[in-house]
Amino acid sequence: MTKAQVDIGDGIRVPETVQGYVTYPDAGYEARVTALYDSGVGRYRVRTLTVEATGDRDVTGEMLRKVRVAEVLRDAVNREMTSQLWPLAGGPDAPSDADGQPTTETLTYVALVYRLALVTGDPPTQAVARALKVSRNTASRLVTRAWDRGLLTVQDPRGAKRA
Repeated sequence: MTKAQVDIGDGIRVPETVQGYVTYPDAGYEARVTALYDSGVGRYRVRTLTVEATGDRDVTGEMLRKVRVAEVLRDAVNREMTSQLWPLAGGPDAPSDADGQPTTETLTYVALVYRLALVTGDPPTQAVARALKVSRNTASRLVTRAWDRGLLTVQDPRGAKRA
């Protein structure tokens, strides 16, 4: 059965629904999430969250307060997108050309990381910085170059409100 896909712009399609889990063995629980993409807000919205204690532990209020919902959601989206992203999974091999300019492959990867950060509610420029292991300033310049080359066309709605 094929999952319904949603076009989020820049030629990127994501599953309408994602499900995932994260296990925290040291904390003694596993968190499962189901999220739906909401085009009105441009990101996934968590619809269900299930916490299950592992071993002989009980689910407690303290345990529930430790659940990192954003992390569980990000993991679910990343797992669902693995098949679409596998060519870029490790990032671009050659981040710049002989002149030191970012390659089209690098900027395509920047645009993809930026868009996926938006759908999970993460700060997109910081996500680019983490993915490429560069400073936030360098990531910002790469995002601007991706915009200039037309590889990134969707704006962070949180930034648009401030403008």
